[in-house]
Amino acid sequence: MDPLKISQSDKRIKTSNQNPQNNNDSNKTLGIQSLPVEILVEILLYLNSYDLHALEEVSTFFEQLVQQPPVWKTYEIKEHDPETYIIIAQLKRMPLLARISIETRSDCDDILRQLSRSNQKLEKLRIVDCTGSTGKLYLRSSYLTRILERCNRLHTIHILGSRFHGKKFYRLLGDMKTRLRTLSTQATSSQFLTFASHASHLNEQDREIICNMCVGGKTWAPLRYFMLQRPDYQRPLAPIRQTVLVSYLHKDFVSIDVGDTDKRTATTITDSGSSLRN
Repeated sequence: MDPLKISQSDKRIKTSNQNPQNNNDSNKTLGIQSLPVEILVEILLYLNSYDLHALEEVSTFFEQLVQQPPVWKTYEIKEHDPETYIIIAQLKRMPLLARISIETRSDCDDILRQLSRSNQKLEKLRIVDCTGSTGKLYLRSSYLTRILERCNRLHTIHILGSRFHGKKFYRLLGDMKTRLRTLSTQATSSQFLTFASHASHLNEQDREIICNMCVGGKTWAPLRYFMLQRPDYQRPLAPIRQTVLVSYLHKDFVSIDVGDTDKRTATTITDSGSSLRN
């Protein structure tokens, strides 16, 4: 990481014509600024995006510090945040962004398009109650598919209260195999069947069981998917056990052990009181 460039005027502390209280405050500021940039960045990682933007207004030093790409691992965008062009400009300087939350935006398509271009280290995507653009109810699925194609670290996806047409997104979700850890969204029956049929990390019998959860209607219904990993602590060198939990159309979760391609492993578990509920 390049060292933070700070002008000498920013680092200099004037002591003339100042009372002791001002001198003490200045010394405290100098103490913070004297820390290595790497340590300051680690501290700033605990702040949310709103606090980081507020910190930019404190001084030129903190403005320059906050603009360092490693600071921005998490970004939250809500209804009353800046205009679209400002958000896009901010995303361009966040190449290391790992987690993003977008809530109640009518410009989600533009944001997703930029994400697919400049934020390919994304790991977690959360979209809540968004529309693609003003006057358009549905999101453009092409931008979502680009994110799946380009963000090869992405493993957690929540798309709630937002809908989109097409099947390619769900085909790519199935193709993610064991990399997909958490999925919470809505899907039509054909979209769900596309996802289930392409989940090749499950054996054929288990995929058939999942497909039978679909009633064949066209109405959107909740789709929830979780990949659980359970290491064997008594045998540290043994392969980690992986279990998939799938629920569609408000039905109970189906539990499937991953890795056995020769026999049926699916069992049904109830969801009442579960911590998996969204």
